[in-house]
Amino acid sequence: MGRLLGEMAKKDERLSLPALGEYYDDLLIVDAWINNRTKATQGQSLLCAKLQEREPRVRDRVEYLAQKRGVSASELWLQILKGEAQKISPADIEEEAS
Repeated sequence: MGRLLGEMAKKDERLSLPALGEYYDDLLIVDAWINNRTKATQGQSLLCAKLQEREPRVRDRVEYLAQKRGVSASELWLQILKGEAQKISPADIEEEAS
């Protein structure tokens, strides 16, 4: 039951964005109206569409960063999701090469 509550809490987590600026806020209001959605729902839809578009580039970047660390892309992906991935410095790379 505790795990289920944790998953539900995570599902209800809200994403907070800084102000879009007058022009983009106006565009979002109009776009939401045209699609008969709230600003929040339209914003969510637009963000999901953009992430879907960028997914191949994100995966390419994870692959590059995983190779740099000497791990698989799937391993790094999971480390990132778990909050365990660490940034590395040029000194870290030199240590790995030694």
